[in-house]
Amino acid sequence: MRFVPDGPDIPNQLIKEWRAGEVLFLAGAGVSAPSKLPLFEGLALGVYELLNDPLFKVLDDAKDFSQPARREKVRDATNLSADARVESDLFFERQYDRLFSALEKRIDPDLLGRPKTRKVRKAVEDILSGKKHSPSHTDLLQLSQAPNSSGDRSKSLSCRIVTTNFDLLFEAAWRKQFGADAISFDARMAPRPGAHNFEGIIHLHGSLTDNPNQLGNYVLSSRDFARVYLRSGVIGNYVYDLIRRYRVVLIGYSADDPPMRYLMDAIGEDASLFDDMRKPFAITDWSVAPDEPAAEIDEAVWRAKEINPIFYKRGADKTPYLPLWDSIHEWANWSRDDTAWVERQLEENTRIKRAEASPFQRGLVQDLLAVLSPDELEKAVSFLSGKRVDFGWIETVSAAIDAAKPSKEGTRR
Repeated sequence: MRFVPDGPDIPNQLIKEWRAGEVLFLAGAGVSAPSKLPLFEGLALGVYELLNDPLFKVLDDAKDFSQPARREKVRDATNLSADARVESDLFFERQYDRLFSALEKRIDPDLLGRPKTRKVRKAVEDILSGKKHSPSHTDLLQLSQAPNSSGDRSKSLSCRIVTTNFDLLFEAAWRKQFGADAISFDARMAPRPGAHNFEGIIHLHGSLTDNPNQLGNYVLSSRDFARVYLRSGVIGNYVYDLIRRYRVVLIGYSADDPPMRYLMDAIGEDASLFDDMRKPFAITDWSVAPDEPAAEIDEAVWRAKEINPIFYKRGADKTPYLPLWDSIHEWANWSRDDTAWVERQLEENTRIKRAEASPFQRGLVQDLLAVLSPDELEKAVSFLSGKRVDFGWIETVSAAIDAAKPSKEGTRR
């Protein structure tokens, strides 16, 4: 189902799982981009700039050159130390987790029990603090509401969302969305997935803190990742449980993000070997035009990670991710008022003759009817009957009714 003409085409089965409360969103740095927070590359550059490190100018000047020879020319014009050259190599190889390990070793070294400085972490915290949440945060919280894990439908809905972001923008959005203090956990202390008390914002990689008397405890460098994924294994096990219990939908990630690499390595081949592992989805953008041969590589990269990609085409240069966030916003509107949203979509898109409707309008009506329960479908048909829609739409309605009927084989069973 497409919620806007240029948005991602969300599989109908995924929509049904979401309506059943079986979907869990996993949010990456891209979710906070509308709040003017940087992705990993921008974060690294910002840290060098705040530290007044000479490497900032070199990286900033060279980053726009795609050819290694051009970048090398910029670097050769500066007398870089061996350590700085290693860091620049890691930057251009997009290995930002390893870059932060190297940078901290140079700027904030461990010196056998002496107090360790936090210049790099302080710069990170200064960059990520003080921003306002965006509609993307409130919309995702709205979509993340589901029946309590206990199965007791008399209880109010729970909100549960997982993120690898350090920022506290979901917490700010929670206060705006629900009018209460946020329920928030470091994953190392969070309720187990599917437990009766599994709700809130789960920070897989820790978070900043708004308490001036505490230090943020978050996963930034490759040493941090090794500690929580390899040495203790606590986060890897938590991710494994999430994917066994829910259909995880990743949003705000690119395929080569360091968190993505560790997340998927934590699952390994188990996702394809065990029946109780639900293969995750990722809503992501094409790196090239969808009709170019290289688009197949985009898809192959995600599938190699045992993830089903749901692609969309970027928008105009100034608003490249608008098709995504417009889709999420419209999807969230459905969650805000189920019946009214369905009726509004049916009315708005069937006002004209079916033969004159756009492919988007035809697809939306067809997919919407296909994901409704039999009772909801009956109400939708009654609603359309009262509007006296063009006879051409009857074929779409009839197909949805036929699809909703149990098969004869299923009846015999």
